[in-house]
Amino acid sequence: LDFHARFDCKGKEYIYKMHCSESKDPFGSDLAYHYRRKFDVEAAKKAAVIIQSPLGGEITPEAVLKKVGAVDTVYVRVDQNKAYWVRGEEYGSVDLW
Repeated sequence: LDFHARFDCKGKEYIYKMHCSESKDPFGSDLAYHYRRKFDVEAAKKAAVIIQSPLGGEITPEAVLKKVGAVDTVYVRVDQNKAYWVRGEEYGSVDLW
């Protein structure tokens, strides 16, 4: 088998997790960023960046959620111009641009 991690890679995914509490989570201390203050969701939404595609086009996170509706998880693939969603056992995708 001739596999190279850098040259044969098809994509990359980053998942950022935060634990928002004054006390540290003993089970997830190495798995999530510990944020000691109350997290302001509205301020984070206002500060959210515009998602830009290398293929052209841009979209806001709010516009992505309007396209996919109420879901559990959304993965945005700008290289494919698609948003993949998960809702319970259901899943699917929508075109962004």
